[in-house]
Amino acid sequence: ISSFFTAPKLKMLGQGKNLNTLHKSLIEAQSISKAVNYGDAFDILYNHMVNAYRCEYVYKNEIARQLLLKLHSFHEATIFNEMEVASSRADVVIINGTSSVYEIKTEFDSFDRLETQLKSYKSVFDKIYVVTHKQSITDLRKIIDKSVGIIILNPSGVLETLRQAKSNESK
Repeated sequence: ISSFFTAPKLKMLGQGKNLNTLHKSLIEAQSISKAVNYGDAFDILYNHMVNAYRCEYVYKNEIARQLLLKLHSFHEATIFNEMEVASSRADVVIINGTSSVYEIKTEFDSFDRLETQLKSYKSVFDKIYVVTHKQSITDLRKIIDKSVGIIILNPSGVLETLRQAKSNESK
């Protein structure tokens, strides 16, 4: 289902290809048994992912929707996806008079590279957050220092800030 939210798949659907595959995916998601318009189809598939398959796309989308659009001025903020920083790749960066980086660790990720990633981010960004799920909080707190913020994506798809990031501006 998550593949429908990629540029190549969207392009194919726009050309009228893979419509049967889209319909089968909707049925797999147990959401419909009849045809719907594209907007409804993508809403159904996205809601299914939020509830059953919270991949990185879901986290990135919720950061954009809940943080960029609600906390920042859309006209004054810029969001970057997959920004190269030193030896790492930041998942989401928001620039709005200051810089905030959001490193996503989904239910499918490990923390193996997290220390290296955070070290890279501290050389560039003012505020650093790890966005993850509730089940990883105990392990995460053992790895990160208190300057790094923690945000969880709760089961209903809402981002909850457990700890605000401290400013790293002096560095």
